[in-house]
Amino acid sequence: KDQWVVEELIRQWNEEGARKEKVVEGGGYFTGTRKVMELSGIKALAEEHGAEVVDVDRDERVGLAVRDPLITPTIKVSKEFMDADVRINLPVMKTHDQLEVTLGVKNLKGVLPRYMKRNFHKIGVVKGILDLSKTVPVDLTVLDCIVAMEGLGPSFGPKVELNTIMASRDVFNLDRVASKIMGFDASELDYLVEAAEHGLTDLDSEVEVVGEAVSSFTHRFERAPTGTDFAEGVTVISEGACSACHGTIHSVLYDLEQMKKMGEIRDLFIVVGENAEVPDDLPNTPLIMGTCLEKYRDRGCYVEGCPPNNDKMRAAIREICGF
Repeated sequence: KDQWVVEELIRQWNEEGARKEKVVEGGGYFTGTRKVMELSGIKALAEEHGAEVVDVDRDERVGLAVRDPLITPTIKVSKEFMDADVRINLPVMKTHDQLEVTLGVKNLKGVLPRYMKRNFHKIGVVKGILDLSKTVPVDLTVLDCIVAMEGLGPSFGPKVELNTIMASRDVFNLDRVASKIMGFDASELDYLVEAAEHGLTDLDSEVEVVGEAVSSFTHRFERAPTGTDFAEGVTVISEGACSACHGTIHSVLYDLEQMKKMGEIRDLFIVVGENAEVPDDLPNTPLIMGTCLEKYRDRGCYVEGCPPNNDKMRAAIREICGF
């Protein structure tokens, strides 16, 4: 997130007489939330303006019943976030290798403890984030499009400077307009289609936009590689994998391409995801990827981590492929 956006929101809360401001964050899979907040400068900035930083993974959780659940009857979220009088959702505009985009609705996962984030990918991330959107109300979503991401999102893609802020009280309408700016049609985005099917949004309605005209944005975002068709000679057996592991595979294969080693890869099998199983009839030793598949560590070349880092992944591929 751009520090200026966080700082400006805190400043406005102070001007409006807020008794207390809290910056609530639940980090991804690569680095602990506390370290991320320190390295990004958000922690120092927040404390400078009298705001408190809350690490979702260290915070007390509150269980919430899901209304008309699609996939999970209860969700546990940050108590500090739910106790707030006003809740603001602050995502960054990015492409995503499983959902095509990550905007306001997907960003709500930030109030989940890490184990529930993983569980969403295990049980079904689309229905999971829709259940979350029904259960965790936000008063405003402010989308940071100052520096967005395209291509290999949500972690490894190139930057796109749009120098734009978007905001809406309706998180689904915001996602509809934002995805259009990126070059997506709502019908391409499974979570918006399913949200419409369950009455959470109306994709046929017109969204009133004030400020900059949507037509003024002409850059069409490069799409993230999706699915399990990663590269020639590579077969990925994936079930219940998170975007962090999928992104790591893409990143490692990109590394190998830059090293001009992809031509030496033949019949590489990568098994990933908590629900994945290792087939008995594979012609070569598979790469078993990630902490959630440690139970299969003796069934192939196991790489630990959540997700594993690129160095360990490349070393395992070199061992399997013999280069």
